[in-house]
Parts: sequence; C-alpha cells; structure tokens
Amino acid sequence: SFTESVDPFVLKDLQQEIDRQIETLPTRMQEVIRLKIKDSLSISEIAARLNISEDTVKNHLAAARSRLRSSLGDVAYFILVITLSSAS
Repeated sequence: SFTESVDPFVLKDLQQEIDRQIETLPTRMQEVIRLKIKDSLSISEIAARLNISEDTVKNHLAAARSRLRSSLGDVAYFILVITLSSAS
C-alpha cells in the first residue's frame, strides 16, 4: 500500500499532525472521526455507540474532512483520506 512505501518517520510526523488537527475539532466531531479511523467502525456502528443518527455521523464526518482538508497540507490530508478509506 501507499503508506508502506512512505518513510516511517515522515508517516509518523504526518500522523501526529493529523492527530493535532483532529484535537481542534468540536468534541462530537472528534469522537466520530476517531471511531471511524482508530476503531474502524462503520457509520451504523458509530451511530449506535454514540446514540445519534447515521445521517448525523455522515454530517460529522463530512464536516471533519472539510475542516481537516483546509488545515492539513496536501500530503497529510492524502494520508488521512487513505486511512479513512482503509477503515471503510
């Protein structure tokens, strides 16, 4: 995969920056994106865990991606997208 071909130190720095930027998001948005990325939960699983609708989960994910896209550099955002894609 792409992440296996990236220097591990560069990847670690990018992941730390992604984590820092996630911490700037509103609390619920942080919860949703962490459950998606770290725990690899589906939208329905996240909705059940947080007792919110699937549409709300989708809205939080879309808003988080939008905010992160503007705050992260292109490469870091690309890594985030790959991470989210592999968690689907």
